[in-house]
Amino acid sequence: MNEPTQKVARKHIDELFAQRRWCFYIPADSYVEGRGWRVSIVFEDEAGHFPTGNWPYDGSASQKAPWFWGPSYEDAVAMATEQNEKIGVDAMRAAKIVAASMGADKPRRGRRP
Repeated sequence: MNEPTQKVARKHIDELFAQRRWCFYIPADSYVEGRGWRVSIVFEDEAGHFPTGNWPYDGSASQKAPWFWGPSYEDAVAMATEQNEKIGVDAMRAAKIVAASMGADKPRRGRRP
């Protein structure tokens, strides 16, 4: 990603942090050999997830180191649950945030609870 694109992406993510509920999330396909499970951030009503840091990571000044939790998927999910609770997001709220992100790019019908 070039620098102007990175700045736009960073601005968008900063706005999401300020305006939306969010949680830590461990995608089932985020395992990196020798590192563990790469942590993602999910924002309510924003399609998809945002993996932490840059990968591959070479340590250059323009990169941010990704977070890895593990070594097992269960351990990574437990850490995400623990960290979510530290920011005031219980397991039920985290599940709702993730579910809302999965349907964010689809037209809605009816009212949201």
